[in-house]
Formats: sequence, structure tokens, C-alpha cells
Amino acid sequence: YSSLYSSWQVYPFAYCTVNDGETVATIKGDAKFVFVGSLSPRKSPFSIIEAASLKVNESAKKMITIVGDGKERDRMETAIRTNGLENISLVGTRSNSEILNILLQQDILILPSLYDGWGAVVNEALSCGCYVICSDHCGAKALLIGHPRLGKVFKAKDYRQLAAIMEDCCRNIQAIRNDRNYRLQWARQCISGSAIA
Repeated sequence: YSSLYSSWQVYPFAYCTVNDGETVATIKGDAKFVFVGSLSPRKSPFSIIEAASLKVNESAKKMITIVGDGKERDRMETAIRTNGLENISLVGTRSNSEILNILLQQDILILPSLYDGWGAVVNEALSCGCYVICSDHCGAKALLIGHPRLGKVFKAKDYRQLAAIMEDCCRNIQAIRNDRNYRLQWARQCISGSAIA
């Protein structure tokens, strides 16, 4: 767009989400990861199963909740059973208010999409104080690059890199939890509707 008219200021596209939830749960125990979205090849939720099955570090305890439904569900359920991944639960489709409550109870959102124009769930997760891991094929990666307290970006389809980032999160889970209010404040100041307006 800048090449069409040099005086234009071009801004990356961003979603605004509303988070009325002021209460953030005190999260304890194992690191809690969550995926929210369609269980479709485009969203690549199977990447999470692949990464979890690598078991890079057995001592890094984690719980993974997968919210959503779609054509990948049967394949995912089979892989979970085959690999004995008892720490992963598929909870199906949930209402928007339930998703907000789920995000408030989680530490880290994973969005491993092979293509995502943006990925509004990243905004929703940050607005709930979650740390975010997303693929480099998500437009919302723009929120994370250069902001290590918000999250990390990995190369789409690179299950080993995703697994390494997840293990790093497990090792540093207390620091991630300590930064929850930082992410809440950042979201209010940078990606809320009033801030963008």
C-alpha cells in the first residue's frame, strides 16, 4: 500500500476482543496448555499431539486441553490413545463464555495454524493473561515478535521446535504465571478496542 501513495501510514490488521473478566484464577501445579479452535488441518491441532508425543523431557509435567471439534478429532483421539498421552483432553465445542472461563484457568495458548489470517484467539488469550505460542503462519505473530513476556513464535509444522518451546514453558512456568498481570495490562493498553481506536 505504501508503494501506491507514500504519504499513507499502513498499520497491520488487528482484532479487538472484549474481556469483561477481571478475575484471574491462581493457577498451581503442572503447566496448563490450551488450544481453542476448529480441529481442522488448516488450524493444525495435530501438531500439538505430535509435539507432546516427542516427550523431550519426561520431568516437564503439563496438562493440555483442546477445545473445539472437527474432522481431525478421530485422528487425534487415536494418536492420544496410541501414544498414551493421558495429559491431553479433548473437551469438544464450548460457548464463548465457557471459552473465556477456560482461558482464565490456563497458562499458555497454542495456535499452530498452517494458515491463519490473524487468529483472534491470540487476542482473547492475551486479554485473559495467557502466554501465547503461535506458528509463523498466524498474522497475530506480529503481537509476539519482540515481546518475549507475551509469547513465542515457532515455524509451522516444526513439531520439534514446538515441543522445545513447550518444555521451556514448563521449566519457566512460575515466571510465566508471575507475568500474567503484565500481559493483562499490556492487552488493555495495546489491543483493547479503546486502545486501538
